Formats: sequence, structure tokens, C-alpha cells
Amino acid sequence: MVDRVDRALRAQLGLPLGLADPKVHVLDPCTGTGSYLTAVLDRMVTTLKAQGGDGLVAAETKQAALSRIHGFELLPAPFVIAHLRIGIALQRLGVPLNAGTGERANVYLTNALTGWVDGSEHPMLPFPEFIAERDAAESSATSRSSSCSETLLTTASRAYPDAKKVASLSHTKPGWPRTGT
Repeated sequence: MVDRVDRALRAQLGLPLGLADPKVHVLDPCTGTGSYLTAVLDRMVTTLKAQGGDGLVAAETKQAALSRIHGFELLPAPFVIAHLRIGIALQRLGVPLNAGTGERANVYLTNALTGWVDGSEHPMLPFPEFIAERDAAESSATSRSSSCSETLLTTASRAYPDAKKVASLSHTKPGWPRTGT
């Protein structure tokens, strides 16, 4: 699926770097163990190396992981594994996350299916850590919603049988496709 999305970004939206384009933000609302997000990082590395940027590939990939690659997961165990997998992927590139400075993957322990309507009540959460994760996810979503010059890519998970599209592309230019496969 990563290949299809990368090709669609290049062909349909005119972004020659595809997923590696700095304007592209990836959101996986059902991250699970982070397979899709780590595959996106791998595709970015491949694209950036093909562009002849060997010296900055690792740093650019880490920057993308910290600012443009986002995931939401409901279950704690897959959430932890997703963080681990992204951390290992960056460590293999020679740019590990620095927990001492607060660096972390943008994967949040939250429910992507509820609570996204302004003014809606959030269900009570049993642990303060869950509340902090939900608040961080909301902060991430609202801080990026003010930018109108970026491309947001979201994926539909096979875990939800009602998801009719494999990928959804949203672009701010009038006339661009809103959905596609």
C-alpha cells in the first residue's frame, strides 16, 4: 500500500518526492504495531537516497518522523510496539530518538474514532497517562489544522470493515481529488 500511495502522490498530486515531500503529513488512525508508519519511513529513505542526498537522509527522515508522521492507537501493547519499531528504524539510520530531550514518535494512545467534534464530551479514562496521551493527540491535530499549504494523507485500516477506500488523499487546491485508491 505504501507504494500505491507514493505513486498517487507523485502522479495525481504532482509531488515528485511522494511520501518524502516535506509538505506531506501521514496519519495512520489505526496504527497497531506501526508497520505502515515504518514502511513509510523506509520509502522516504529510498526516495531521498535516490535523489542523491545520502548525507542528510537520516536527519531528514528523523525530522519527518518527529513532525510529519503521525499515528493513533487505542490499545496500549501495540502502541508501545509502534514506538519501539519507529525508534529502532531511526536508530538503524544512526539518528536515535533522544528521550532526554523529549523526542518521541508522534504515535498517540487515543481513540481515533470518537471525540473529534468540538465541544463533545470525552469518556472518562482510567489513568492520568491516558488523559495526557489524548490531550497530546488533540494538540497535534489542532496545531496542524491551521496550515493550508500541506498535504494530509490518511489511511483506512482493514480492521474496520466499513472502510471502503484503502487510502484517502486530501489536498487544499480546488479540483484535486479528495479520495482515491
